[in-house]
Amino acid sequence: MDNDFLIVSSDGNPDRRMDFLTSALSKKERVYTISSPEEVMGYKRPVIILPFFIKDERVKEIISFAPRGTAVFGGHAGELTREAVDSGGLDYTDILEEEQFCRDNALITAEGALSLIINSTEETLYSMRVAVLGYGRIGERLTRMLLGLGATVRVFSSNEEEVSRAKTRGISACHLWQRDNMEIFRAVVNTVPLRHVIDEDTLMSLTESAYILDLASGENNVNWKVMNALKLKGEKASSLPAKVSPKSAALAVERAIFRHLN
Repeated sequence: MDNDFLIVSSDGNPDRRMDFLTSALSKKERVYTISSPEEVMGYKRPVIILPFFIKDERVKEIISFAPRGTAVFGGHAGELTREAVDSGGLDYTDILEEEQFCRDNALITAEGALSLIINSTEETLYSMRVAVLGYGRIGERLTRMLLGLGATVRVFSSNEEEVSRAKTRGISACHLWQRDNMEIFRAVVNTVPLRHVIDEDTLMSLTESAYILDLASGENNVNWKVMNALKLKGEKASSLPAKVSPKSAALAVERAIFRHLN
């Protein structure tokens, strides 16, 4: 493969995944870190790799200098990025929508969530009661890990197929809004991107020792104002793979890139 891999520097938000990705690619490919649009010029077959967190305007500026047919890898493309891709005849791949990558990322996220629960509670996971909201890729992985460590888990989902799948595996599961007896849970983990899915009623029903962990995209899945007023412990864990396992997360990105290029 005769490509030059151009890794675009971040917008001031350090992402350790990119450091490990640069190191891994450098062992077998020609790799260059760039920060300005003009640096794209001069490469006949560049492969452009964008940080997951980068301003849409900057992406447009950079990829506008790429030759037609250039492979570009990044996260969710904004309107300006899509316009530049279409007008420039570029091959854009949204890694965050690649199925195998999402599965790899879910595994890393679930492991990271375990570490946060362990570090934020004062008892072992063994016999701990945990509520998991959502039974998609992350919720399913996390539930499996928690059960493997002896925790007692109940799954909450608005997706009937997810509820049925959990039940067929012997897991306690019910509809997302059937939240009786929430006071029994020591930890509540959300994977559902829905405004105030952990609402005031849910928060008020929890005990003072409960820990709330939000893994879903979006900033308002938890009613943080009420949570803070009740002096409950909780946190938003965005981009968990990049924080807890950046090397493994980078290798997942690398595998996704080569699945597409090959």
